[in-house]
Amino acid sequence: MEILQHMKQSEERPDVRHFTAVVDACGKAGDWIDACEVFQQMQLEGIKPSAPTWGALLNTIGTAGHVEKMLAKYKEMCTIGPRPTVITMTTLLDHAGAGEVDIFNDLWREMHYRQLVPDVKSYNTRINCYATVKDPGKAEEVLAEMIQSAAITLDAISFNSLMKAYYCSGRLNEAELVIDRMRAAGVQPTADIWKGIIHAADALDDVKKADQLYADALSLGTIDLFKPW
Repeated sequence: MEILQHMKQSEERPDVRHFTAVVDACGKAGDWIDACEVFQQMQLEGIKPSAPTWGALLNTIGTAGHVEKMLAKYKEMCTIGPRPTVITMTTLLDHAGAGEVDIFNDLWREMHYRQLVPDVKSYNTRINCYATVKDPGKAEEVLAEMIQSAAITLDAISFNSLMKAYYCSGRLNEAELVIDRMRAAGVQPTADIWKGIIHAADALDDVKKADQLYADALSLGTIDLFKPW
């Protein structure tokens, strides 16, 4: 906000890029209220927010946990423009997917209604939504849909979200098998993925499984014995 004030004092008029950058900066600082105020100031000055500006605002509000406020702002965007993009919808899905399956599915249907083609990030938010509500069956259905799509390439996040669906349901053996499926697909498990399932095994008091997984990660060189977690 100080940047905008400085520009005005120097008679340099801020444009949409400057306002977008400030809204984004407010979001990174965790200050969604300031982000909303900057956005409102932008509109009062007659500067039309772009899709990235709206995206920054929606992400800021969603990250703060205010899903209803985020959705209200989204409706405002739909009313005054511009048209939502895949990035816009994925941002909404990411924040609405924290256990709000009905809201998530409504947004997913709206995405298709608007003829926006989901990308791998969109699909990953969907898998993660089902992981959050401990429904690995639905998560598997989404992964199968991704595999059938010629336009989608699975990544580490796709498999990690599926694995999360299993270990959050207490199904460690099936979660471990996801690592094998991941490697068979040519995607290498990252250190964070190994840490996630190892911590899950520990949380479920399966010390033997946690030790075995740790040994596997060490043997593959993914985890460094001499580096702290």
